[in-house]
Amino acid sequence: MKSLIENTNGKKKINILIFLSPLIVMGMLMIVYYLKGIYPFGKGSVSYYDMSQNYIPIYYHTFDVLHGDKSCFWDWYSGLGGSMSDIAGNYVYNPINIFFLFVKRNRILESMSFFLMLKLMIAAAAMSFYVSRKIENSWIIWSGILYVSCGYILQYYSNIHFLDIVMMFPFLMWSYEMLMNRERGIIYILIMALCLSTNIYMMFMVSVYLVLKSFVIIRKSDKKKKIIEKLGGFTILAIMLSAFSTIPTVLQLLHSTRVFNTSNNNYLDILTSIICFMKEQKTFMLYGSECIIAVIVCLLFISKRKTRKYIENVIMIAILLIPIAVESVNILWHTGSYQHFPMRFGYILSFEFICLGTEIVKDKSFLFAVNIKIRTSAKIISIAMFPMTVLVLVYFLMGFREYGIRDLSYYHAYGLIALLLVFFYIVTLLSSNRKIIFALTGMMILCQAFFGYYGFIAPQKVYSLECTNDIILKTELLKNSMKIEANPLSRIKNSDTSLNANYPFVLERGAVSNWTFGIDASLQNMLRQLGYSTNYTRLLDSGGTVFTDALLGIRNVFTKEELDENLCTRLGECKEGYYYFCNYQLPFGCILKNDIDLKMEEASSEYDIQNVLFESLTDIDKNLITTYNVDDCIVSQKENKDCNGYRYVLEIPVENKSVLYLHSLDGCSETFEFQIDGKKKEVPFLSVEDNCVYPAAFNNGILECGVYEHEIVELVVDVYGEGLSNLVIGCLDLEVFEKGISKIEKAASIQTVVGKDFLNIIGKSEKDGLLFLPIGYNNGWNVKMNGQKKSVIAVLSGSFCAIPIQKGELDIHLYYVPRGLKTGIILSVLSVIMILFMVVCKKDTGEEEKAGILTMGLNVLFYLLAAGIILFMYVLPVIAWGIIKVLEIWIFGF
Repeated sequence: MKSLIENTNGKKKINILIFLSPLIVMGMLMIVYYLKGIYPFGKGSVSYYDMSQNYIPIYYHTFDVLHGDKSCFWDWYSGLGGSMSDIAGNYVYNPINIFFLFVKRNRILESMSFFLMLKLMIAAAAMSFYVSRKIENSWIIWSGILYVSCGYILQYYSNIHFLDIVMMFPFLMWSYEMLMNRERGIIYILIMALCLSTNIYMMFMVSVYLVLKSFVIIRKSDKKKKIIEKLGGFTILAIMLSAFSTIPTVLQLLHSTRVFNTSNNNYLDILTSIICFMKEQKTFMLYGSECIIAVIVCLLFISKRKTRKYIENVIMIAILLIPIAVESVNILWHTGSYQHFPMRFGYILSFEFICLGTEIVKDKSFLFAVNIKIRTSAKIISIAMFPMTVLVLVYFLMGFREYGIRDLSYYHAYGLIALLLVFFYIVTLLSSNRKIIFALTGMMILCQAFFGYYGFIAPQKVYSLECTNDIILKTELLKNSMKIEANPLSRIKNSDTSLNANYPFVLERGAVSNWTFGIDASLQNMLRQLGYSTNYTRLLDSGGTVFTDALLGIRNVFTKEELDENLCTRLGECKEGYYYFCNYQLPFGCILKNDIDLKMEEASSEYDIQNVLFESLTDIDKNLITTYNVDDCIVSQKENKDCNGYRYVLEIPVENKSVLYLHSLDGCSETFEFQIDGKKKEVPFLSVEDNCVYPAAFNNGILECGVYEHEIVELVVDVYGEGLSNLVIGCLDLEVFEKGISKIEKAASIQTVVGKDFLNIIGKSEKDGLLFLPIGYNNGWNVKMNGQKKSVIAVLSGSFCAIPIQKGELDIHLYYVPRGLKTGIILSVLSVIMILFMVVCKKDTGEEEKAGILTMGLNVLFYLLAAGIILFMYVLPVIAWGIIKVLEIWIFGF
């Protein structure tokens, strides 16, 4: 009898089964949304943790690109203008982002309920489709549900861009298996290229997996050379096809804070990393695989011979389980380091478990031959255990309702929950009744999925202030209530960081603030030197001086605190705070006398750097900021028992009208509290308006303390630490600054016109020099000046753009082309030509040919890759881990 897949009616049944899993997932999510009051059934949102503060604001960029308002490669709003090449795949190229063509811009936050649902439904359908190529029963449904409710999805869904590869992975593996079975490889090329274009970082892990899996699969094949040739050749074509995206992405990442400002370890450090970081979260990756683990246990005890046919699946599962215990292996999977979210390839572990389950279901190996007494007892026990197991499962999962993945206390119980679930599934399997097995197993899978979603999706409480959805809502309300118009070059400053780092995407106003991971490391370091706050890979608006704000083109300030009227004029106020106009402004482009070495020995503080920069811009041979010797200002000192430190009273003599600034040097271990003329100085950040401790997590740059003139300012400092040696006090002379502004404005008169990825500058310069532009340097910038091609050079330690100019008329056109894009396009076009040639000539049909140089070369490359991964990612780390563990036990005992 023909199989269902070969039968027309069977195909219809299979298709129904495939689409049942996403429909069931949709139904479960809608019930969860309803019960938890999540949009569209309430004001709740699925967004939390990094999704709120990072990813959703970037989807505003996606919206703008899809609606023709932005370039997919460049953004003017965030981080003083920056390349988006490294995230274009997640937020532009992925076909699912068409979703944002059907969403209103001010409804993007609410739309995440449906966006998450859509991604999970596609992933469920993809997994069911993959399984349907192998079997023809209800396991098709359960496999899809298990895949999208596994521990990886429940923990990491807040990193919603992770789900892009999760969606495509089953399709990729389907095309990979077709290729390995000597069938056409065009589909593999297309899907692999799409995955590479979408997320090159996640695809590194997938590539490691594919090399290991291929090595395991073909080790006994008598046609391994030709298989490797096809796999290698088609993979290279896929890499070439995606080169238009991957080359700019890689080049941008190599210059970014993600590479330079994170804790990358050398190989020896990684080998000795034996502390299992976030072990419980990694172990929870097994959630959803308990039913297959139960089958494996039964097979081992009842019929060990049956397990031999599944040896390849077991090997791959073992390879993917090792990183749970051996941290060095896990780190190497993540290219050398990671912040939180271990095992970002955890969905592959669930996929492998489901594949093993599929093979077992296909062979009916789950039907065990046991005597009738055991079968009868198992039926009764499994039915009786079902409600108790569900209650225990619910109790465990409900613990995550408040804080989601950040509540670590509940993870410790998962080991016991897993044992209970495995035991339930074993008893169910021993009933040996196919209907009972599928019914009880299916119901338990539904319970695991539903209560998993209910527990993890949309936690009730905010884990930390930076993760609240209010940030997006506040920004939308500010935009509407203050009628703030989109303007990329007229920049705004959120001095108390109450809107968090990525608000410029939502507000459509240029700003310093940024958290997209693609910001160049040199720019972040330079802005820190200029006195602005940073946090991890974030740039923040808090900090700086009135001079640096004017130089960077900041025209307005939004904050919850009232600012000094000498510096800003209030334009309006709303529930979210005050909106100001900056009284001191500079043109968007000033002429530097020469580039400045900001690593010079005499620049011991941020104030010195600003003095040197001011002199180069104005030719005024007088310090803009006067730095005070702290020891000379101290009038009294006493021990402060309240803070286990000291209280210092300082008197600061201010002559001309000046802005008082305080700043702690980099690497400062002390924290401070200030009183100025008897009034406590607040250091607000996020929604903590009454914080007085400096430096704060999101407010650690230069601290503005008011304008004073011809008076002695009393400064009381409570120090939590050793002393005042790391505190620097400075006064910016506003009279000198006003003279400088006048000289800068006379040096050049320019007008700017900005486009999606270009900037036109027209005007006149009164002297030779470097036209400094407050735009982060990127060597993708090209320039034509007065019709001639010129170069954009990097100034201020390689962080900002400048153009050498001469006295006279200026007609400058800058346009941005991502570094590596031209090369990538050429490679992509070449690959398209080669693929079309293959289709026309039918070169990928699998005709046997003698092994040539290409075959041998690809085989050597494959085995070198496989050997390198096995040796350096597994063997050496596992040996090192074992040796260190033995020594640890020998010295300290168990």
